[in-house]
Amino acid sequence: MIPLIMNPYSIPFEIPGDFTNSNGILSLVDQTLNMEFQTKDGFVGLVKSDVKKTVIPLTEIMDIRFKKSWFGGGKILLQVGKMELLKDVPGHEAGMIRLHVKKQFK
Repeated sequence: MIPLIMNPYSIPFEIPGDFTNSNGILSLVDQTLNMEFQTKDGFVGLVKSDVKKTVIPLTEIMDIRFKKSWFGGGKILLQVGKMELLKDVPGHEAGMIRLHVKKQFK
C-alpha cells in the first residue's frame, strides 16, 4: 500500500475585480499547483459561484514570481503556457493571473 502524503503548503489569495471578488487557496500537491476559489459579489459579498478548482501541472508553469507591496502584502504573478488552463479563473489575461496575498501569508 502506498502511503498518503498530504502537502501542508497552501496560501490564501484574492483576485479583486470591478464587480466581483474571488477568494481562494493556492496549494502545491504532488506535481501540480491547485487553485480553489469562490467568486462573490463585490458590493454586498453574496456568494455568486460554487467553489471551483483549477489544476495546473508544474510543467505548464512558464513563470511564477512574488512582488512585495508597499504595505506588506504582495502579489503572486503566474504565467502558464496554455490559456486554457486558466479559463475558469477570473481576471486571467493571456495565460497570466495576479493573485493578491495578505501580509500574514507572504
